[in-house]
Amino acid sequence: RGALVMRTLGESTLKAARAAAMREWARLKPKPAGRRVTFEQAFREYLEQKELAPKTREGYDYNLAHYLAHWKERALEDIGNDRAGVRGLYHAVAREHGKATANQVTRLLSAVYRYARKADLDLPECPTIAVDLWTIPPRDWALSADELRTWWHNTAVDEHGNETPRGVKTLGPVKRAWWLTALLTGARSNSISALPWADIDFGRRTIHFRVSKGD
Repeated sequence: RGALVMRTLGESTLKAARAAAMREWARLKPKPAGRRVTFEQAFREYLEQKELAPKTREGYDYNLAHYLAHWKERALEDIGNDRAGVRGLYHAVAREHGKATANQVTRLLSAVYRYARKADLDLPECPTIAVDLWTIPPRDWALSADELRTWWHNTAVDEHGNETPRGVKTLGPVKRAWWLTALLTGARSNSISALPWADIDFGRRTIHFRVSKGD
């Protein structure tokens, strides 16, 4: 109500502090009249109560801010009764930002709505049933043999004819090991960057990736 409110959370991990801060923020925010819950309120509750990776949370916040900004203040009940509007939103995002983005936004809308409906059975059926998501084919590409050789080692020639060796082979030992690990294991970049030496067993020729997408 316009007054600054301070909360001291105390010593904590960043993850626990973020969750505590979100709980405090939810308590401080004014509640709507009656039982009408806005999409943004349901979204914040969803993020607070679900175990999500930081990158997933970041993606959800981005999609809310960029593609669902004009839906934040809408009541869930109104959204549930507006299947045509949800379908229109899906096709508008697909036209302007691509089919993959439209699928992501619709899945987010569906996840938040369905989670809220588990606690409020008076809400209409999830309106995203009116949407047929696009089928996005997986990426199908790789380096050819020649491209792989260039990736490993090549020579750049400037306008004066001076040659400069380039490629993974010319990198320092740590960076070179990083790229070789990526090439030979197919692991994600975050998984490789988080590797401690203790999880590399040269005797058994194994690598234990503790950080992975989806935990």
